[in-house]
Formats: sequence, structure tokens, C-alpha cells
Amino acid sequence: MRNKPRGYKTPRRTRTRLKRPKPVKSLPSIEQQQLKKKIKEVNRRISLIEKKFGTDKWAVKKLKTKLSIPEIRGLDRKGRVKRVSGKDAMKIKAVNKALDLFLKAKTSTVAGIRDTINRSKKTIKELLVDDTDINIEEIDENIDNLDDEDVETFYDFYEEEDFKWLINYIDPSELMVIIQVARSENWTENRWLNELNNYIEYGNDKDIIRRLKRLYNNLVNV
Repeated sequence: MRNKPRGYKTPRRTRTRLKRPKPVKSLPSIEQQQLKKKIKEVNRRISLIEKKFGTDKWAVKKLKTKLSIPEIRGLDRKGRVKRVSGKDAMKIKAVNKALDLFLKAKTSTVAGIRDTINRSKKTIKELLVDDTDINIEEIDENIDNLDDEDVETFYDFYEEEDFKWLINYIDPSELMVIIQVARSENWTENRWLNELNNYIEYGNDKDIIRRLKRLYNNLVNV
């Protein structure tokens, strides 16, 4: 064995450290990609509608109502639909359903809203012609003076099946006035039921009471 020179140090054995491979990020699923596209399209439509008609109008209002509940909280501070985490399957399902309904709604586009306004004005005219003694010229003038918000209010009313049922008992123009007064004076549910009992003597009819309560919650207490 050879003598090692003075001051010689045996070199330490170095261990080769293998680098751990970076985890491969999984590609988003088809469902996630579709949801992302939906959110982008919905937010685009919301932006266009708000520029033309203001915030929280038509189908946008209904969408925001669905996405604002504590279980979902699907809106950001600007009122746009947020990106949904892939962890909560129930939340994703609820958001997906709300977005699909919005995208299918006629009043989720500017063109659809304009067409709905024109059609609603035509329906109002038909109801007034059948329901009042006002001459056609006055009716046309009144309808021309309606703003988009008035037409939207009528549209909300007339889309309700219970509203259509109730005009069998109360003239539509009078019913619209009742609803507007109930809104402005913040009627309670009991007052609403009592007032309508003057038009419909419903007694203990549970089906009619249920319909009237649903109308109150959908059209008055909003």
C-alpha cells in the first residue's frame, strides 16, 4: 500500500441526487372546458345587455338571483360569473343549470330583449283594447310612452302562469295596478291575501291561497 503524501485528504464520496420529476398537470376535463366557455359567453352577454339596458335587467336579473344564494356565491364584485372550482360537484351542477337557462332565454341577448319589448307592447295594447273604453289613439300614445322598465315589469307579470290564471278573475290592467301598489307600499303577505279576497272569495281553498302566495313572492315581495 502506497504511502499517501502528507496533507492528503481522502475525497468524500458524493451522492448523486436525482431530481424529482415535476408533477404533470392534468388537462382540464371536457366538462370544465365547456363550463369555462359558457361563463365567458354569459359574461359577454351580461356586458352587452348592461351597456344597452342597465344592470340587473331581463334574463340577467334572474341569473344573478340564482347565483347570489349563499350556497353558490357565483358572482364577483362586478356582477360577473366567477370561475367555478372543480371540487364542489353540486355547486358546478347548479351553476351549469343556471347558465344553461340563461343562454336559452330569449332575453339573454340584446336582439332578443328588443323583440320581447315590441311583442310585450303589442300584448299590452291587445289587453287594453279588450279591457278598457280608452280609444285606440290614447292607447297607442300610452304604450309609446312606456319605458323599457315598465315593459319589463309587465313581461315579468305575464310570464307567470299564476298571473295568467288570476286575470280570469281580475281585469289585467287592474291587476297590474294592484301589484304595483303592493310593491310600492310594501304590502305584507296577509294584506295581499286580504285585498285579493275582495275580488276572489277564496275562503279556505288551499290551491287558490297557494297560488296567491306564490304570486306575492314572485311579483310583489321582490
